[in-house]
Amino acid sequence: MWIKQSALMKLILFCLALLGSASTVSPQDTKQKSINPKSPFNHDGKFVTKFEADENTTHVFLEPIIVESSESAKTSLRLGADFQYEGKSSVKPKHISLAFYTFYPQCKFSGKPKMTLFLDGESTEFRFSFKSFRERKPDEEGIAFSFNDIEGDRCNGLVVMFISQENFRKVVKARNVDVQIDDFKFKLKESNLEALRDLASRMTM
Repeated sequence: MWIKQSALMKLILFCLALLGSASTVSPQDTKQKSINPKSPFNHDGKFVTKFEADENTTHVFLEPIIVESSESAKTSLRLGADFQYEGKSSVKPKHISLAFYTFYPQCKFSGKPKMTLFLDGESTEFRFSFKSFRERKPDEEGIAFSFNDIEGDRCNGLVVMFISQENFRKVVKARNVDVQIDDFKFKLKESNLEALRDLASRMTM
C-alpha cells in the first residue's frame, strides 16, 4: 500500500517514538485488569514497547495504521497511538495519546487545531495545549502538537493529542467513531477501532 514519507517526516516519527518505540511487546501481567477484554482482534496493526530507564517509564506504541489512502492520488491518512506507565510492571497509564498523519494536496491542520470526537453521535472536544507528556498531569487531555510540511505538490501533516483513560475507554467501546480536526472530517474504520481495542487490552485500569 502506497505511503509517502519525507526525510523530515521520518525525523518527526523518530521524535514521536520517544513517546513509545522499538523492541518487542512484553506480556501483560494476567493478574492485572485491562480496560478492554483480550480477544482475537481483527486488524493489521503492530505494537512495540520500550522501557526508558532515565524516566522509569514504559512506553507501548501502536505503529501508524491506514485510515484511508489512494494509490492513484498518492494520498494517505494514518492513525497511531501510545500510552505510558511508570516502572516496568503494568499499572494505570499516566498518559494516552493519538496521532494522525496526513499526506494530501492541501494541508489539513492549523497551527493550533481543534479536535472533536463523535462517539456513536456523542461529541467530545479537545483544545490545543502545547505540552509534552513530561509536562502533563496524569490523564490531562489536549492537542499537544500540530505540524505541516510542504513536499512538492503534497502536504505532510501531523497532529498529536492526549486523551484521558475514561474517554479512550469510550472510544474503544464505541461502534462508530468520527473525527473532525478543524474542517477535516473522517471516520475510523472497524479495523482501526480493533487496533485501538487491542491497545486498550494492554492497559491496566
